[in-house]
Amino acid sequence: MPRKYQAKHLRILLDRLSKATGESLDYHGLGQISSEVGNGISQGYLYYSLERKLTHIADDLETLKLAPDKIETLVRFLGYENFNEFRESVERPMDTVLVGLEGTYYLYVRKNSTAGAVLRSPAKIEKEKNELFLALKGADRLYRGSIEMSNGCITCLMKTADKAFYHVYRVGKRNSPKVVQGIFAGVSSAFDPIGGRCLLVRQNESFDELSIEKLRTEELIESEQADLYAVGKYFNNFEDNNLRTHKAVGFDFDDLM
Repeated sequence: MPRKYQAKHLRILLDRLSKATGESLDYHGLGQISSEVGNGISQGYLYYSLERKLTHIADDLETLKLAPDKIETLVRFLGYENFNEFRESVERPMDTVLVGLEGTYYLYVRKNSTAGAVLRSPAKIEKEKNELFLALKGADRLYRGSIEMSNGCITCLMKTADKAFYHVYRVGKRNSPKVVQGIFAGVSSAFDPIGGRCLLVRQNESFDELSIEKLRTEELIESEQADLYAVGKYFNNFEDNNLRTHKAVGFDFDDLM
């Protein structure tokens, strides 16, 4: 049975299909979109049942009667579970500050050692449906977690099958920041609780083009590049950047001495 859909939602649906496929919304572009979507979505359906009919509707609140199975196919192609979830993403758009965080980064942390070494890892913040995720490429695993925002800070529990790190970054109301300061907490490879400061530094390259590096703080400080010098100075002192507990032996007050 046909269902009524608001013109506003259908226009945004077509726009997101265009962005997802990189195709225009003319007849040819809609043909390309139909090929990518498949599952019974024809060029004629996209052009005559959606695009052409929408051009004759001025009021976004006006509705079109359409077969729900085809609309559900289109929103699932975009990654939504169903049309209701898609509509929710339209009616409750993501905070502009969060949207501005999308992109690729280098994530810097000082190694949990008094030796002056800074670990630099590829990271990215990406939107999926109506949610942001932070991903970090480690030496042998990929960490990923959902981002939440509260009181000007973003928080994220990044997990793999066997490890997890919690990150908190101060973003305030800044759109598309270049450098974001934060702190992390987790468990070391020696199974000790660790924590410290970290940085997200925005990059122009794609995530796959970024590399994992271990950088010495003295070399960073001697660098002629202003950004690397600043990173080296920031992470220079162990006491300013790293937290770790005393070695636990008896799990009593003697461990604190």
